[in-house]
Amino acid sequence: MIPLPKLLCHVPIIYLTGDKVKKPEDRYAFILVSDEPRWNRLRYCAKTKSGTNVFIRKNVVGPKYGQKLLFYIKKPDAQIRGLADFVERLVGNSQTLWDEVGGESCFDSFDEYKTFIDGRENATFVRFTNLRVLEVPIPGMVFNDRAGFPWSPRGGKYLSLKEFSALGL
Repeated sequence: MIPLPKLLCHVPIIYLTGDKVKKPEDRYAFILVSDEPRWNRLRYCAKTKSGTNVFIRKNVVGPKYGQKLLFYIKKPDAQIRGLADFVERLVGNSQTLWDEVGGESCFDSFDEYKTFIDGRENATFVRFTNLRVLEVPIPGMVFNDRAGFPWSPRGGKYLSLKEFSALGL
């Protein structure tokens, strides 16, 4: 095996995705999509629990990278309503994840969590801290114009540092 030159250790990390090279600043923030009842519960839990909270997704999905999370509430108003610091994404067996970090979720019991994930074997736990509810939510159309893309996210989307900065958060 040929040893790698030390110079490679000082090169910024890049991510290869398809035909495009992604730099860390291309994945600065991630948009998590939620509905109104889940958002209200998440806000309440983040306010009453200190430390790390978790947003649970039903499948093995993003985000993997980033520094910030934006919470996009799709109905009834299609708005960005919150911002948080991304900690990590945990993916795996739904029972194992619940046993490890289920206490950081907004679910009151394992049965309630099981009902939510609807029998799926795997789940994604997105851990975050410092949830901040925006005093003035960003409407979907304004968000789309500022971020520079013409559609609303369905399963989530990365924002570059430039797109995130354009939101004025």
